[in-house]
Amino acid sequence: MHVGMVMDEGQILHAHGEVRLDPLDHNGIYNRDRQRYSHKLRLLKRLLPE
Repeated sequence: MHVGMVMDEGQILHAHGEVRLDPLDHNGIYNRDRQRYSHKLRLLKRLLPE
């Protein structure tokens, strides 16, 4: 399972085997260490308190 929270300024705090803070754009999550996209963007959901 892959989970994350979108932060300000186009970044995502996410966990998929390790916890990372990576850039997020319309293509997906970009891993700077590997110089490639590690995850394709398929779905974003916004959860609001009731």
